[in-house]
Amino acid sequence: MRKSKLFLSISFLLIVNSIIFAYEPVLESKSVQDWGKGEIHSIVRLDIDKSGLQLPSDRNASFELIERHMPSLLKDIYLSIIVDSSHRVGNYLAEERITLNDLNEIIEYGKHTKPAFSTDLRNAIVRVNTPTHELAKLFIKHRTPYVPTVPPATVISKNYSGIIIDARGALPVHGEYTEEKLNPCIFPKIWNTDMSRIYEKNMVDPKVAIERSIVYYSSSLNEELYRDRIGNNPLRIIAREVYGQNRTDPIISMNDSGKILSRPENLELLRQGRVVIICDKDMLKLREPFTPPDENYYFAYHDIELMLQKNKAKDIKVSNPKNIIKITMYDIRFIADKPDVLPTEMSKIDLIAEALLRVGPYARFLIEGHTADLNRPDDEQVLSVKRAQKIAEEISKRGIARDRIDTEGYGSSRPVAPSDTEKNRAKNRLRMSEDCSIFEDEHFAVLYKEVGEDSQTFFKNHFKHKKYAEAVNRLDKPVSGVLIIAFSAKVHEKFNQLFKDKAVKKEYWAICKKTEDLKLNAFSKLSDRLIFNRKNQKAFVCSNEDSKAKDVELFFSVAGLGENYSFLRVFPLTGRTHQIRVQLSNAGMPIKGDLKYGSKRSEKLGGIRLHAYSLEFPHPMSEELLKFCALPRSADNLWQACSEACLAKNSKAE
Repeated sequence: MRKSKLFLSISFLLIVNSIIFAYEPVLESKSVQDWGKGEIHSIVRLDIDKSGLQLPSDRNASFELIERHMPSLLKDIYLSIIVDSSHRVGNYLAEERITLNDLNEIIEYGKHTKPAFSTDLRNAIVRVNTPTHELAKLFIKHRTPYVPTVPPATVISKNYSGIIIDARGALPVHGEYTEEKLNPCIFPKIWNTDMSRIYEKNMVDPKVAIERSIVYYSSSLNEELYRDRIGNNPLRIIAREVYGQNRTDPIISMNDSGKILSRPENLELLRQGRVVIICDKDMLKLREPFTPPDENYYFAYHDIELMLQKNKAKDIKVSNPKNIIKITMYDIRFIADKPDVLPTEMSKIDLIAEALLRVGPYARFLIEGHTADLNRPDDEQVLSVKRAQKIAEEISKRGIARDRIDTEGYGSSRPVAPSDTEKNRAKNRLRMSEDCSIFEDEHFAVLYKEVGEDSQTFFKNHFKHKKYAEAVNRLDKPVSGVLIIAFSAKVHEKFNQLFKDKAVKKEYWAICKKTEDLKLNAFSKLSDRLIFNRKNQKAFVCSNEDSKAKDVELFFSVAGLGENYSFLRVFPLTGRTHQIRVQLSNAGMPIKGDLKYGSKRSEKLGGIRLHAYSLEFPHPMSEELLKFCALPRSADNLWQACSEACLAKNSKAE
């Protein structure tokens, strides 16, 4: 039986009616989030006729009534305010990082205008203005700002007086096949195109962050409006992309990030929060098009998050863009060209149904079906509709009324990536970042790092619920393979000792230039002395007399020979930066695609032909011997041939 895949997304808005005791019909509020002024403007009105109060005798009673219920009326607006790229205020409430009492205090002690009546005396009115930096105080916990990692000086820079980032217009969303406008928030981050973090709240002097926020938002290029923030000689930058679930973080070029990071004077600009972000005018004043959800929505969302984490649902992702909970199932398997779900997939549907049941009886659901583009648009659209309907039927069997579930099918019209290669078609079925986990327990995880991902940061969103998650070993950006993530400083230190004691066995696979003297099954050792030039980010083999050089060793065996390339199994005994790359190059066998170390051509898909295949080590706590392996996920013929040759040698060795 042939199988096919698609991904489905289930979106729903949890509607919970807010009841302000018996006074709910007579009190109403409207709010505007004004990011240009850094304030939340609210108006609370009491309808005198409906309240049963009489003027002038009940004048003070009307104002007291407003004051008493103001926190309940305004809290939902405050809960919907975007804090950062992944959280609104309500998300942090659900995670118990703040309390409703914290919000009530901010509302109660906001800048209230003197209570007044409308000209027709039919409404009592109170206006409240709350600076967004009052909310920022809830999240500023650091006392000393840290300085971002400074790369080698490869960019010519000068001293600037401030930083302006022009992020107007629809920008490409990093990691997604779509474009959207940047949303202002309390704590935006700034990234470069290598996805290294350039700026975030903990880099800012806490007094500055609390008193005037970490960025100033404007829709105008008239620098006189914010001259006090950026001075007379600012660095002017154009954002390349936008990042984050909430579309809050601008991404800037490597050249621009280098201009900031390469000088201490410019790093001081980050510490002082001398950053202005220019965004579209319509994004600066936000009026909610519908009543924002209350705290029950955020608790339901967090409950679903925890449930999916507990069940280690790798192919199911939950997000809440625009205050709508969205659950996405990737790689759902069906009988080819039919809507029927394979029996092996029912456990995923059980999990989804359990999640939906947790949000209560007031929610409606929309199931969307998507497919990869196989150049049959009409068939793809029809089939995606039928499959979405089939999923709806299965979910309704699990306790959710069918009339609460709507369905849509989009075929390949809303792809995650262009379907021009098999790799991209796979992205439309499965996002690899959600399928990177190889192993996980309470002490550490083993992940698969893709080519181009930063081994120190790519997993951060995956483990955002962890207090500690740091990479133990390092893989160069152009290298794929197995990576260890420690969940505590104690475990991290134990792993460091295992590596130091050479108790960790590592196997890499490399596709290298074929040389005449190489023989199949040959097993050789390379011993060299290396120096790493940090300025050029390159390692060099040097003479034995050089006192700064470090000893490096590796073994390699020839697993297979192609027409132009050799397939090597590499076993490094030491772990110096770029060791395998420079040692093989020095031996006349540069790795395919590695321009830095002697390859003549780069790879069309990026990266180099070096893959960290396996790690074997004793568990840092139980000492049980473990081994984790991962094949290269590129589907091309060259990696396939290399994998077959290396696996054949592995099986014989075992």
